[in-house]
Amino acid sequence: MSIDTKARADQLLIDCFAELLPHWTREQIESSRLMRFAEAFLLMASVSYTTNRAFVFSIEAARLLASGDGGNPWAVRLLQMAIKKIESVT
Repeated sequence: MSIDTKARADQLLIDCFAELLPHWTREQIESSRLMRFAEAFLLMASVSYTTNRAFVFSIEAARLLASGDGGNPWAVRLLQMAIKKIESVT
């Protein structure tokens, strides 16, 4: 992965987390284990930079839905964000 691609991926993840968790500081986002987990999904989604946020949000929502009812409110929020992102580019 080129340095430029890595920098764009890192910034996209920070933007995604900032949108989902606005009360987190940049330092908390950057040090999050979830950040590293999401980066793997971002790499898979790097084919289309216009919808990769929606892809990451959807994958994480699926994981939450599979973990039991406690994650349902978060999954709904992630899926809403994914839909909003898709609609913004279509």
